[in-house]
Parts: sequence; structure tokens; C-alpha cells
Amino acid sequence: MEDDPNHKMVGISCRINADRRRHVCVIDSGATYTVISDRILKPEGPLIPMSTANGVVYAHQREVSLTIADKLKLKSKAFVHSRMMEGIDILVGQDVLRQFRCVVFDYETRQVEFQQ
Repeated sequence: MEDDPNHKMVGISCRINADRRRHVCVIDSGATYTVISDRILKPEGPLIPMSTANGVVYAHQREVSLTIADKLKLKSKAFVHSRMMEGIDILVGQDVLRQFRCVVFDYETRQVEFQQ
């Protein structure tokens, strides 16, 4: 678990599509889909309407491979969006979290456990 003092959210280390750069992925259990900033991933693929708390926005949808904590390799259809909050590059939503039986947040030990 990594600190995100600016947004008060839970973050984990991850990589996109076998890229060597590490990013902090913010876990948002209230988000239906995973969203990646266009600063990280080129916006290609179909332009699809995506419902957000602020209404419907249009974003490109791409197949991605997400590697979490250098161990878990997951496939997902992520939305690539240009208006991500400053300082957040990847928002991990329920589409990724649902691939696990259980996700446990242990704030005392600063661990996130993904149980398959």
C-alpha cells in the first residue's frame, strides 16, 4: 500500500502492458471500470460513453495487461481518459477487483491482499 496524501486514497504499485515504468494505481472500489490517464497510455480504440459521478464522458477503450505488485498479472478493458485528476494516472475499478474472491485492506500493516 502506498500513501497518496493529496487525495487520501489507497494506492498500489503497478505496471501497464509490460512497460518497465511503475505507476501508483489508486484503488477505487466505487468505480465500475479501470481508467488510465492519456499521459500513460495512448488513447486508441473505440470511443465509448462512460458514466461517472459527474455524468457521461467519452473515453477510448483498450485491452490492457495490468501487473500489480510485480506478481499479479491481469487482463482488463480499461478506459483511457484525458481528464484524470492531477497526480492520478491509473484508477483501478471493480472490473479488476472482481477478478478476486476477496480484496483485504490492512491499514495497520499497510498491505493490500488480493485473494483468488
